[in-house]
Amino acid sequence: SRRMSSSFQSGSSVIVVMKLAKRGGVPCLCLDTTSHDGNFDVHHAVPVRILRAEEWQHHLPPLVSTPDVQLEFQLDRPLRPVIERMKSISPCIYVEGSMQGQLVLRLDSDAVSIRTFYDKLIPR
Repeated sequence: SRRMSSSFQSGSSVIVVMKLAKRGGVPCLCLDTTSHDGNFDVHHAVPVRILRAEEWQHHLPPLVSTPDVQLEFQLDRPLRPVIERMKSISPCIYVEGSMQGQLVLRLDSDAVSIRTFYDKLIPR
């Protein structure tokens, strides 16, 4: 098992213990969280599937090159609500950006094609 600790802004310290265990014959990642002052205990058992070493090659993260475009959003223009709505229409959302401060979110489905435009973003 592995121990991690963190501190919240309130100053109380928290201990997290992660371990792989079986619960009811099912492999689970168990997370046990306890505060030092005893105010709370949280226990989670998340079912997992254990992969054999020869299966790892099929589940590696994709190789992604360094982005050519980096854009900074202003706080008054949230992106998350737009993406959440678009995800409800299609599982694939295409992102296009330019160093001129423009961003386009696009989705195409059988019923509809939607594009959302953001401009005047800050290129980095």
